[in-house]
Amino acid sequence: MERFHFHIHGKRSVQDRDGTELAHLGQARAEALKVLGQTLVYQSSDFWEHQSLEVRVTDAAGLTLFSVTAVALDAPASAPTKPSLN
Repeated sequence: MERFHFHIHGKRSVQDRDGTELAHLGQARAEALKVLGQTLVYQSSDFWEHQSLEVRVTDAAGLTLFSVTAVALDAPASAPTKPSLN
């Protein structure tokens, strides 16, 4: 078993000091997606304000193994319209 740390970076950052023991990197990748999804649900207003959220996964030595990022982009059509002077 290996220990993986799932650090969250967005409007608020949370360092995973304890980590999670998993059998292999594939399980860590699945867990990172789960952490990202759960964080989006519970911090949705922060996500839309900051417009990005990253889960960075490190090993026990603190070396980054991979990261997953969700990014929100507002389309021009969603921008508030200015009242017409006509």
